[in-house]
Amino acid sequence: SLVHPNALATDAPMKIRNRALAAGLAITSVALLCAPLAHAANDVVLERAVRTVDVNADGTFSQVGEILIRLVTERGAKGSGQVPIPYSDSLQSLEVVEAYTLKADGTRIDVPADKIFTQAAPVAVNAPMFNDIKYKIIVFPEPQPGGKLYFRTHIKQKTPHFPNHFSVFEAIPLQIATESYLLRVSAPIGYPLKAESRDVPGGKVADKDGRAQWEWKYSNAEAQVPEPFQLMGAEVNPYIAISSFADWPALAKAYRERAADKVNVTPEIQTLADEITKGITEPRAQTQAIYHWVAQNVRYVAVFLGLGGFVPRDTADILKTKYGDCKDHTVILESLLRAKGIETTPVLINTMPTFKLPGIPVVGAFNHAITYVPKLDMYLDGTASHNRFGTLPNGDAGKPVLLVTNGLLANTPHADAKADTVLNRVDMTLKADGSISGRSEIVSTGAIESILRGQIASVPANQKDKLVTRMLANKGEGTYASSSPTDLAVPFAFSAKYEIKDAVTLDSPGAFPFPRGLIVAGVATSVVTGDLNKPERRTPFKCGSQTSIEEISLQLPDSLKVAALPKDVTHKDKSMSFEARYKQDGQKITATRKLIRDRAREYCDPSMWEEVVRVRDIIARDSRAQVLIQ
Repeated sequence: SLVHPNALATDAPMKIRNRALAAGLAITSVALLCAPLAHAANDVVLERAVRTVDVNADGTFSQVGEILIRLVTERGAKGSGQVPIPYSDSLQSLEVVEAYTLKADGTRIDVPADKIFTQAAPVAVNAPMFNDIKYKIIVFPEPQPGGKLYFRTHIKQKTPHFPNHFSVFEAIPLQIATESYLLRVSAPIGYPLKAESRDVPGGKVADKDGRAQWEWKYSNAEAQVPEPFQLMGAEVNPYIAISSFADWPALAKAYRERAADKVNVTPEIQTLADEITKGITEPRAQTQAIYHWVAQNVRYVAVFLGLGGFVPRDTADILKTKYGDCKDHTVILESLLRAKGIETTPVLINTMPTFKLPGIPVVGAFNHAITYVPKLDMYLDGTASHNRFGTLPNGDAGKPVLLVTNGLLANTPHADAKADTVLNRVDMTLKADGSISGRSEIVSTGAIESILRGQIASVPANQKDKLVTRMLANKGEGTYASSSPTDLAVPFAFSAKYEIKDAVTLDSPGAFPFPRGLIVAGVATSVVTGDLNKPERRTPFKCGSQTSIEEISLQLPDSLKVAALPKDVTHKDKSMSFEARYKQDGQKITATRKLIRDRAREYCDPSMWEEVVRVRDIIARDSRAQVLIQ
């Protein structure tokens, strides 16, 4: 169903996008074996995790890992029965050395060879993938509460992602109780490996057998229940960062060397750029035309084939197939803009809810690539097929980034309450039988507009007649009209007409809540607190800025007399304000509600949660306010 397109606030979890680059970055991480343990707190316990990573001077490595999981609950046992371990078929080899189940009475049951099988990576419907990522699936026999699962693996990185370089960023999940965690890393003496950790004791230890040695130990006996909209990565999790890159410019240089020869102003590129910008001479307008063309004509498809996690495809191949991943979109944008004399740089960014980089340069700090145009001081995400020029997807906003061309760190702009807006204009007629006939018009800008475009574009043809019913929570039916969600040259227009039966109970004297009709990203759904209803919290959270306005009119039947309207509300808080106004003119009553969230960044400190809970409660009370009738 179409839900409020609000992934910008405290208020709705953001949509996590699947990126080929993310797969490429994760593949070197020693955290891979933790991936299967994403259970609710206390369903399982990570009793023992040991990693030994031996790095070679050319950037390849060998990793031996062993995991012992204690199954606590029935849900934990069922959820752990199959463990998938990903690897790149062309760059790595993966061997499951040993795997078995320990029953509660100590009986050991080895996993048969035919229960360890290889499977291709699943393909997402909205982001198809061409890749060589495979999974070794371990199917454990008889996983039961009180039992344990054990497996040991050996991964060899046959080809480094960047010649002579190694880096890893491992954030340890707090949602899993961890009794014993040990990471050992070695490298040739003189190899420029450095490390940083937070809340994980350890570091450099004595050299051994001609190799430099590092070791970290960690335990977390008490699993933490995640809080709503919680950040991740360097903000919250204990982590270990290891890198051979001297600094961030060195990492940018390594990426640039992998991708630089892909940007070419070929005759085909020049002809296309001239065609797209025909009659347009101003650089900003040319940039807009080229960005819109790429966003509309180059479909996002994840491509991870061998080094494809980091190396873009050739422009000729991208134009021929009309698809590409994030790196391909930066290449085609850069080539087309360069053909018009407009310079750009690829930008490495992380779309996850994290807003802090580790203290040393690691490739795993990023999972996506976008484009920066210095002349316009503007960031463009060529994969964002529903974002108009000058706007960024929610996951790109307010993030630290690495500019590949010059190696500088920068930040993307954060969400703007004046630019990210939604206005719901609702006109309804209440009939004597309590039914409602209504019309809604939604006017949105910025990131909210892009989300609404994407949601409308994704409605299957055979479901269009059911969309309004779903938007009305199956309490009514109607039709909708919209402009083309893929036409980024004009603002997106959306409207709906509908009928709602039994919308209001008209017992006189009595009362009824002021109906809302069909609303998208409305005030009542814009501030939610998940399951954390108390004002105290321990972790920072994703918040952001947005303006939501509702203008609702309700024409009453002539026979109905109003005794009292809901009381007006005015509330101004630290970073949020809410107001509600109610008026009557003859038989027409109106409600105007406005919520503004105006923050200086995309995340909030734990102390600001109290404000969220407070404003949520005020809005909830207003939403329950009733029209009294005689």
